[in-house]
Amino acid sequence: MVPIEFLTTDELDKLRKFMEITNIEDDEAAHTLLVESNWNLEVALETFWLIGPESSAPAIGSTGFQLDPIEQSHNLAGSNGEDIGIGNNQNDEFVGEVEEAGPSGASSVEMEPLMPIHNQSVPDALTTFADNFERRYCSECNLASFMPMFFTKTLEEAIEVAFNSEEGKPLLFFFNHEQGKNKKHFIENGLCNDYISDLLRNNFVLFPWDVTESVNMQRMLQMLLDASMKCVYDRLLHFYSRRLEDFPLMVVVSRQRSAYEVIGTITGSTNLEMMCHIFHESFQQFKIDHEACLQEEMKRKHDRELLDKQNLEYQQSLMADLRRKKEKQLLEEKAATKNGRLLKESKKKEEEDNHRAQMAARKVPEQPKESDSEIVTIKFRLPGSKQDTRLFYKTDKVRALIDYLESKKYFSDRYTFLNSDIPKQDITEFFDCEKTFAEVNWPNKEIVFVNPSE
Repeated sequence: MVPIEFLTTDELDKLRKFMEITNIEDDEAAHTLLVESNWNLEVALETFWLIGPESSAPAIGSTGFQLDPIEQSHNLAGSNGEDIGIGNNQNDEFVGEVEEAGPSGASSVEMEPLMPIHNQSVPDALTTFADNFERRYCSECNLASFMPMFFTKTLEEAIEVAFNSEEGKPLLFFFNHEQGKNKKHFIENGLCNDYISDLLRNNFVLFPWDVTESVNMQRMLQMLLDASMKCVYDRLLHFYSRRLEDFPLMVVVSRQRSAYEVIGTITGSTNLEMMCHIFHESFQQFKIDHEACLQEEMKRKHDRELLDKQNLEYQQSLMADLRRKKEKQLLEEKAATKNGRLLKESKKKEEEDNHRAQMAARKVPEQPKESDSEIVTIKFRLPGSKQDTRLFYKTDKVRALIDYLESKKYFSDRYTFLNSDIPKQDITEFFDCEKTFAEVNWPNKEIVFVNPSE
């Protein structure tokens, strides 16, 4: 009977659709086909019609089915299809008494589960499991030193230890169920074997759980889903629904590119030789996978470092460009400010010069006519090869000449006014500007040179 309480809504819907379409009444066979088809309804239907309704019942090695890894480990244990599991006496390396079984194949003696139903955290539940396991199976002196080293923290921490370290170890699940008919011999002669115990202690992260109680089974399934371990989820649920008598179940898990993969499966019917072989093979496969992951991680790290370096150089170049742009902007702003100030000063100076020239122009006497008598004619040689001529009365003061030039903005504090004497004389210094042209004996015709002051 398929434990529907452990199926998701989507899986339960696919199971019902499959049974309706195929008209199959065996829900276990339907469940098996869907699990082996990775819950792909179309693939499961195609497989069903390919092998035919009569062959749809699950059987080890049946035509049209690919052997499940659980079945493979079971089938490989013996020759000619014979099962040489731990609980058998056919060519079995294990010794010890077989538990008396009832009609169902389970032990006739009811035993308390290694993990009773308690409202405990995962670490506390695992500690309880380990303590009960030790009292039940390793209390004898000859087995005490071979107690398996169970991981008793959360599954997330087990994954961290197994896969996120440079050394790395495969993650090994140990699922126990009290209805397993060979569990006592499997544990005492296999799991607690000195060689196996040492092998697991040094090379695996061993995560235990007891699924005897449905509550604990449901809790484990939820943990597997939360950890994205659908491959282990399907393997455990499939085994739980069809082969309770073959518990314990051990599942070896590897991880590649954040995807989990089952690389080994051991059941209560696996003999010691096959158990060692599976552990060795799965460990070697894990090392290959882990080394490949490390190489990929190193390459990703190198690529990230290179990209970070390129990004840093780009950011530095960008910041340098921004600094240069900012500096240029500041210089332009300073230049604009300076130019504005200079322009303002120039405008102010121009206004002052205009006012000064206007004031000087008001002082300039009226120009006489050429026909008038008692006049002097002065020709000005101005900067820039310019020339000008002005007539004055001899009765005008020499200051009138200065005022005339300043009305043209040739101010006496910026220019020198020289006569034509040899050597030339500075008019403002050589003559008394408050006297008239007649009083200073100014010639009737004179040339005045206007030069910028040095």
